Parts: sequence; C-alpha cells; structure tokens
Amino acid sequence: MDAMQDHLTGQADTSDGPATIRKDKMYREVPWKAVSERVKTRHWSQCRTKWMEVLTQKMDHGKTSSAKRVKSQEIKVHLIKELCELQVEDRADINWKELAFKIG
Repeated sequence: MDAMQDHLTGQADTSDGPATIRKDKMYREVPWKAVSERVKTRHWSQCRTKWMEVLTQKMDHGKTSSAKRVKSQEIKVHLIKELCELQVEDRADINWKELAFKIG
C-alpha cells in the first residue's frame, strides 16, 4: 500500500485546496513494475489485482450494501413466488433443478 500511496501522492492535484486525485488516475497508467519492485514480494500482476480489489471495495463502500440488500430481497420474493406456484406439500417433493432454472 505504501508503494501505491507514493505513486498517488505524485498524481494529486493541490491547486484548489486539499489534494485531490481523479478516480481514473487511481487505476490507469499505474507503473505496476515500479510498484512491484517497491513491494519486493509480489509480481506486478499480483500488485495490480490486489489494488483493484482494494479500490473496488473502497469505491463501492456504502453503495453495494444497500444494493445487495435490495437484490437479495428481490431474489427471496421471487423464490417464494416460485415455491408457491409449485403447490407442493413437502419440501422433498420440490424439483430443485427445475426451481433453480426458473429463478436463474
């Protein structure tokens, strides 16, 4: 993370008050070989993969949790509707492959 911090510090725009970095500069044109040389224990592709995971998690923080909850609720409602349409009395009678196909 220190290697990325050093790189991004050089990319920061300080002309209008606090330092800011455009979102695309956080993942485009990053010198991955230089980053991996600074890290010393990782290949450049591993550094890139790890950074993209961290960055995605940070950028999605707050948004994905509510979006995932809504999607989860939609899936549950869809599952319940499909189960009701099957009109089975015992869960042993459910054709799970067919149900999985229906709900996607």
